[in-house]
Amino acid sequence: MAALKAHFLQSDDSLGYGYTATIDTIRKEQCPQLNDAIYLDHAGATLPAQHLLQKFTADLTANLYANPHSKSPSSQATSARAESARQKILQHFKASIHGEWDVIFTANATAGIKLSEKPFPGLVARLLPQNQRLN
Repeated sequence: MAALKAHFLQSDDSLGYGYTATIDTIRKEQCPQLNDAIYLDHAGATLPAQHLLQKFTADLTANLYANPHSKSPSSQATSARAESARQKILQHFKASIHGEWDVIFTANATAGIKLSEKPFPGLVARLLPQNQRLN
């Protein structure tokens, strides 16, 4: 693998790729599951960084979350967490000042696109090439 990488970086195909030792360090520390693998599916399933997994695990270990549509304390904690995330997203995009925007969480990108298309039937079908249309 190292020989292939060195060959690529010295070839005309790299086009000044800008690959540095910093990338190797980040990859080794934050994505150890890659080892020497080549991973190209970031659009479908980006690998979580090690520090995010550690924070997430610590949070799930320290807190009890439940169905946000119930009335129990754990359910209310989940609702508060989701609402906090919504507010942070709105603030990030400076959309919270007018009160005209909302954040909706969906299961995945496809569900979000389908939800966005409901008020505009056929819009996505007209915009996307045939091989990229949603089922």
